[in-house]
Amino acid sequence: MSALVALTGCGGGGKAKDDGVASIKDPSGSGASAKATADADSGRPQLRVDTSNEEATRLFAVWTACLHDKGVPGAHKPGAGDTWFIDGPAAKYPAQYKACLSKQPLQPPEEDPDKNPHYVDDFRAWVKCMNDKGMKVHMIPDRSAGRDAFSWTYNEGYVPTVSETEGYKIQDDCKRKAFSGDN
Repeated sequence: MSALVALTGCGGGGKAKDDGVASIKDPSGSGASAKATADADSGRPQLRVDTSNEEATRLFAVWTACLHDKGVPGAHKPGAGDTWFIDGPAAKYPAQYKACLSKQPLQPPEEDPDKNPHYVDDFRAWVKCMNDKGMKVHMIPDRSAGRDAFSWTYNEGYVPTVSETEGYKIQDDCKRKAFSGDN
């Protein structure tokens, strides 16, 4: 029921923007790491905590259509009402991913452990909220992006007691509440 997207950063251009968020990647305070990240992310669509599923799907569809057009296998070019998916790994198709990077949406900064100093607490609040609403889930480490982050999975033996649609609504409502500081 949960889909997490691992973002890669390469290429891009434009002027770096100071978003006023402290970075743990650059303990020297020189700003070098923050500037490199900002340059790579410049111009990319930015998802917000309150971005609707429909809007996120539309933005990701633009990115996957680009990958499809560049020849990445399994990159589905969505039609009306379709969802997006990618089967071709970035490591195998670096030129194609780099060519489409400007269309790849950025996850909300609140959901980025490198940008949100309260990320772990917020993630815990998200999982607690889902559990409080009947979804039996727990946190798991997620090193897919090469950093300390988390994902969640259903508890072993859990049989959903809510519909898939209601599960998505609970997941989204709880995430919005946890990562927007409303917990």
